[in-house]
Amino acid sequence: MNRTYSSPLRVEQARATRRRILDAARAQFIDGGWTATTVKLIAAAAAVAPATVYAVFGTKRAVLSALIDEAMASALPDPEHPEAWPDIAGHPDQRQRVRRLVTLLSVSLPRVEPFERVVREGARADEEIAGLARDLLEWRRATAVRVVDVLAGQDGLRPDLSREEAADLVFALAGPEVHHLLVQIRGWSPQQFDAHLADLLGRLIPDLLA
Repeated sequence: MNRTYSSPLRVEQARATRRRILDAARAQFIDGGWTATTVKLIAAAAAVAPATVYAVFGTKRAVLSALIDEAMASALPDPEHPEAWPDIAGHPDQRQRVRRLVTLLSVSLPRVEPFERVVREGARADEEIAGLARDLLEWRRATAVRVVDVLAGQDGLRPDLSREEAADLVFALAGPEVHHLLVQIRGWSPQQFDAHLADLLGRLIPDLLA
């Protein structure tokens, strides 16, 4: 009689293998980009066979997608689940909500930015990655809307600014590529970048300086 069973050791080994592949792939993608990173290179860096990478993830795109999912999950609460934002959304002081959102964004942007660069490079040559790029932009836009809603709360936005316009400003001016340009390229300090975010969010709400 055949028995199906789950060995805790086997499950743990599979989890450790998956983790090793993802860690190796992260370094390969960030250093080499989409085109130069191959499944063979990922496998060698993870000390597994290429067949193992395919068995665990299926495709190179799936490996990158898993890394992006991890980065987004560790960076910001899911914009589709507002209950994940209570510590910020529940604060009665709008100025404090600005400060807390700045802290959240300044931690999250460096985590997501390297993968956005990989996706932008890959999208030019690979239609599958172009689809991933569109998904990533949709997630960013949804997050921008959620940031604006949390920021506005019961106090609202500037009278001359709509919710859509405010979300567009956050989407465009508080995104990972802006962090890369200002911090990595122009050499801004984290404090300077945080001041930029605080200024941006402060301009969206009424009477910040009152």
